[in-house]
Amino acid sequence: MRDGTIPHAVTVPTGPFTTVNPGDSIAAKITAAGTNGKLWFTKGTHNVSATLAPLAGQQWYLESAGGYTRTAADSAVLTGNDTLLAAIVQTALGGVQIRGGVFEHQGTALSESFRAAIQHTNGAAVGDGNWLLEDVIIRNNRVKGLVMNGPNSIVRRCYIHSNGMYGISCGTTAVVLGTTYEYCRVSNNNTLQFSPVADAGGTKWSNCSNTTVQFSWFHDNYGSGIWFDGFMYNILIQENVVEDNRNWGIFYEISYGGTTIKRNFLSHNGEGDPSDDIFNNPQLLVSTCDGQNSPSANFQSIDVTKNSLVGSRRAIYLIDTVGHISGGVPGTRSVHVFDNDITFTTTSLDRVGAGGNTASDQIYTRDNTFEDNHYHTLDTALAYFHWSGGSPGAGVNKTWAQWNAFGHDTPGGSIS
Repeated sequence: MRDGTIPHAVTVPTGPFTTVNPGDSIAAKITAAGTNGKLWFTKGTHNVSATLAPLAGQQWYLESAGGYTRTAADSAVLTGNDTLLAAIVQTALGGVQIRGGVFEHQGTALSESFRAAIQHTNGAAVGDGNWLLEDVIIRNNRVKGLVMNGPNSIVRRCYIHSNGMYGISCGTTAVVLGTTYEYCRVSNNNTLQFSPVADAGGTKWSNCSNTTVQFSWFHDNYGSGIWFDGFMYNILIQENVVEDNRNWGIFYEISYGGTTIKRNFLSHNGEGDPSDDIFNNPQLLVSTCDGQNSPSANFQSIDVTKNSLVGSRRAIYLIDTVGHISGGVPGTRSVHVFDNDITFTTTSLDRVGAGGNTASDQIYTRDNTFEDNHYHTLDTALAYFHWSGGSPGAGVNKTWAQWNAFGHDTPGGSIS
């Protein structure tokens, strides 16, 4: 997955097209190209002093070297020079394609929190879809790298890094459906170190259902690697490498069923968070999610399967959070955790299981299951597992035998 995220070179398209050289008025060139027209941005620094809005169906080709590192000597670089408040690209029109280039230094200290270097629609609106972003680098922006609120869009082989708050964000008042993110690298975001729990990190999708995140690399973000939060369903998270993020590797929160998290590799996430709060640092966390409901169909479940996890923090954890049990999500149920491979690298904070802060044991009785998982430990006698007991809702740690007695990971699971 890591090698597949390298952006490809972008060269001159087939004609006809409108050429944009450094120093040209980009807005005038957009108008000249017209609806469904092509623009060719030649290498060099393109200074952006006002918001740019592609016309419907336009295709932008930005001359680019292949690889993770681009400069104005070999690629088209669109910069806001840290003085542009508005987004570099912002429109509600559909069918736009952007290939290649660098989008950087958008935003100022006064930027609103929803601003991004490439932003499809403003604020919480949903725009026309069918966008394509491919082989784009988005870096060093004050707030966010990319906001994609257009349905049925594709983000492919984009390197999104070193942005002030988030690398990728989607958040609307209506549901954005059918977007795919694939072969992307998202790293070192939240450079301003906003509180991850308050809202910052590598990514965060809200109200974006039927979304796929696959074949991508999320690492070294100050906060989340992959975070879905808020009334979503039918999410597919598969075959990603998620490593060394300060908090969660994969976080699925306050959402519904039809979701599958499978064949991901998670390594050493959560280790940058010094707290022992179960909410802040599991590598894979499902929080207050109802697998028995979704707006599209009932009883689809939430499946966590065939993932490989290595690290010193909690590996796979399910929780209920009292403040989140509202709005049609009654708590975590029908989460099925099966056939995962988990390696604990220390003897502390290595727990798999469920808990919460609701003063209720409902999470332990609502079809939340662990089956056929395989654990590799430093000491098989330790109580690595967490399930009901003690104060209601709190649970207690369990040994392997005690864990099995609840029906978990027997007969197909193993510990070694």
